[in-house]
Amino acid sequence: MFSYPEGTTATNFAFPDHIPDFLDEVVAAANVDVTEACGGNVQCVFDASQTGDLNIGRETMKINEANVVNRQEASELILVTLFSMMGTKKAGNFTGVSEFLELSFIVCA
Repeated sequence: MFSYPEGTTATNFAFPDHIPDFLDEVVAAANVDVTEACGGNVQCVFDASQTGDLNIGRETMKINEANVVNRQEASELILVTLFSMMGTKKAGNFTGVSEFLELSFIVCA
């Protein structure tokens, strides 16, 4: 939910004539020094070009690199879920389930 300062509405913050900058256009027009400093990482180039701050671009690059590693590690994990039914037996026959017990754990591959 949005809230606006008193006396303002969403209209005060709308800019219908705004033309957004798109990733491919910004990267193509980027300063060579920024592209080299970012090692060609397009997210770094975009953020550094848009903010004028290479440090922001580099932080974006670090976060993206960490995300790639995290995704790779997560893809190697296996989620195992075990169910156990606890019920009552009558004359040796299972007559009903009174509870379910669920146990989940992650196994590294």
